[in-house]
Amino acid sequence: MDTKRILFILSLVVNICCTSVYAFDDGDTHPRLTKKAIASSNLIGYLTANLGLNKGVDEIYSGQDRKNVTQKYSVMQWLQEGSTDEDHPLCRATNHFHNPIHTGDWTQSKMSDSVLVPIYSFIVNCGTKYSNVTWATGFTAPIAGYTARDGQVMGWDNARTYLFEALTSKEPAVREEKFVNTFKSVGMVVHLLQDVAVPAHVRNDMQSHLLNSLTNPSKWGSNPFEKYVSTHPSAISIDPNPFKPTFALPLKLTDFWDNNSYTGENPSAGTDQGLAEYANANFVSDFTIFKPQSDTKHYFKYPSQATSVGSAHYIIEDPIKPGQTIKRTYYQKINDGDDGYRLAGVGFLNRWSASLTPLKRIPPMDDNVHDDYAKKILPRAVGYSAALLDYFFRGKINLAVANPSDISFRSVKVNVQNNTAGETMDVGEVKLIIRYKALSEWNMGGNKYQLNYPPEDSSPDKYTYKVSIPQFVDLTNPQTLTFDFSTDTLPYFFDDMTMQLVFKGKLGNEEGAVAVSQLEPIIGVYSDFTVSLPASGVYAKAADGTLSATFNELKVTAQTDIPAGLTGGNFELALDYRKAATDPFQSLPVDTEPANAVAYVIRVPEKNGVSILQPGTPVELTFDLSSVLLPVSATDVYLNIIYKNSGTSKTMAVGLNDIAEPTPVDVYNTTDYTCLNSIWYRYGDPEAMAIVDSNNDGIADRSDIYPHTISNISFLSGPTDAGNLDASISSTLFAAGPLQTGQMLRMGYILTDYTNRFAISEARTGPGGDPWPNTTANNKIFPGSGFRNDGNSWSNMFTFRGSKTWWGEGVIFINKEYNGTCTWDALLAKFGL
Repeated sequence: MDTKRILFILSLVVNICCTSVYAFDDGDTHPRLTKKAIASSNLIGYLTANLGLNKGVDEIYSGQDRKNVTQKYSVMQWLQEGSTDEDHPLCRATNHFHNPIHTGDWTQSKMSDSVLVPIYSFIVNCGTKYSNVTWATGFTAPIAGYTARDGQVMGWDNARTYLFEALTSKEPAVREEKFVNTFKSVGMVVHLLQDVAVPAHVRNDMQSHLLNSLTNPSKWGSNPFEKYVSTHPSAISIDPNPFKPTFALPLKLTDFWDNNSYTGENPSAGTDQGLAEYANANFVSDFTIFKPQSDTKHYFKYPSQATSVGSAHYIIEDPIKPGQTIKRTYYQKINDGDDGYRLAGVGFLNRWSASLTPLKRIPPMDDNVHDDYAKKILPRAVGYSAALLDYFFRGKINLAVANPSDISFRSVKVNVQNNTAGETMDVGEVKLIIRYKALSEWNMGGNKYQLNYPPEDSSPDKYTYKVSIPQFVDLTNPQTLTFDFSTDTLPYFFDDMTMQLVFKGKLGNEEGAVAVSQLEPIIGVYSDFTVSLPASGVYAKAADGTLSATFNELKVTAQTDIPAGLTGGNFELALDYRKAATDPFQSLPVDTEPANAVAYVIRVPEKNGVSILQPGTPVELTFDLSSVLLPVSATDVYLNIIYKNSGTSKTMAVGLNDIAEPTPVDVYNTTDYTCLNSIWYRYGDPEAMAIVDSNNDGIADRSDIYPHTISNISFLSGPTDAGNLDASISSTLFAAGPLQTGQMLRMGYILTDYTNRFAISEARTGPGGDPWPNTTANNKIFPGSGFRNDGNSWSNMFTFRGSKTWWGEGVIFINKEYNGTCTWDALLAKFGL
């Protein structure tokens, strides 16, 4: 080989080492094509509805660009970054060619016409060279012959893994990293699909990339068509309607590139063929124009000069003499597939100029041809890219809960069904993801904490995630699945909680596809074990009727049906509440504290060291509140009983109960009013005496109308199924008296359920001359109602004789009604009480 030839080859190798073999311009054309494809796809809807990215393609993620510089880019920008990065490093570009006429064996479809690329690959150790389709998807034939590729970590298969890892990771930093990798790798695959819209890339024409380099070595990288598109940005906007493929479902991933519908013998322009097939059959490239069959590397039957083109004359601007025009003849595409455009120039070697370098000529593929090509090819590049995005982000699942109680802290039962249009779902790995905003706790000292509001920002990094133990299931048909969270229980303090099912398995013709459900809201979580009233009948009591009263002990009954019970842990009370700034017993809402926070939290361990909860066996738990007293002015009271691992303090189970707020127990002595013949009378009314005095001796003998002193008052409370409550025995909660006529007494406060029962006993003594005998232990049982003051609603107190009383857990003592009944409204109206 002569010296000049050696130097020429070496200079080209240097060029390759210093630049890259780009198809469309990586820094300009690919990002613009990708942006237009995104706008033409269903991606934004999928990101918001199924991936929970409220800002869609504007969601921001922090990650590393190809120069290892941390960038805060939107999803749109990371996709565009990927469409740029596919050409870096230089070795990747050697895998950007695909000749579709090698049907069934794409190992022969890679670029093979250049002697320079093997030299370059050897020098920099590029490894194995692949067809564009194989490099992008791993397949060496339609959905067959999958292979891992040397150096490929950003292909279609990698993107699916990144997406699954992003959706199923608990760590926000990992989720962010994997989402960045997902969008970058999808952008890189989209780049590869766009590359096969370049005729040179589907016709084994690496040599066309040398044309610009020979005239200007600093511009090495794009062939003339690619350079035209890069220097004419409006070309991408020529057709506002992208040309999308219409493959029959279920399609194959590789259909977008090559679905074996074109063998080199049957050109068409349909939308049911791969983009590489369309570009190969209907367009030529610089070194594949009507080549003879003997040129085995560059011969393609179509478009052929004999059967598929005519000729037409155009007046064009003289590229050598600016400002002047010339008449040029072009081959006109008229048959066999797409037609109606200039295919190439005729007589391209007949206009030399002595004033120009020998290589400055009018090429067959001038800008007029390139413009016609752009109008045909670029809408397909956009449309096929949009369809590929839709195919990647297509997997959908319906997720629903049959009953709210199916969601507990340790497990979640859901109904699951494939919702992907036109494709069946088969066996795969599924995980249930719980997403929520955590509420932080600030220690106020000792056992009291302040529970803070979650961040208002709904960006992904503001959430916490729980991930179920994985399952492998067949979703060919709808399934009911129960997901285990026993090793990482759901939170008991949370906001904005949703659940999402993630599937990775067979979808349609694709193995390893990812499908997700929409984020379904979770309003509440149900107990793992029941928390109910203890044997004493109330959770807590305060035998002080003033607003300064406090509760210093709290008891509950716990019971579980978990088959193995609860062992290896200990119980803790996490009682959350707010505190009324003023008297909460006013029949109206009151301001509460803490300001700018959710609640206060009292955390204390179980007092007696109870550590085991056997299934079906109720156990009483006692919590000492003496170190952090709960005031009777508390509102929004909620019991959370936490069972924690003794060694790790990790939550193993949760029992909860939304109990009533501190509830006053009020009693009134109103024995100076009596109901006779359905009319209220006050003691001393002659008309009342006339009704009940049968012998006119001035002494009531038909009914008791005398005022009494009420003494030995006792109160007992219990659940609705408490049986025969007896407030006359010594185990009563409150005892008080005497209570004079017209007096009201608040015996104390209790913590109870909103619905309960209570009993009252009392003794009555009368004034002198009262013929009615004194009574004792007059035990009566009433339906009870705990007081409500939870910020959303509040209980109405009963105003009587100048005071507000709570009717739900107290009584107004009156004499027995005679011959009829009377209403309280009538009493208030008649006497203004």
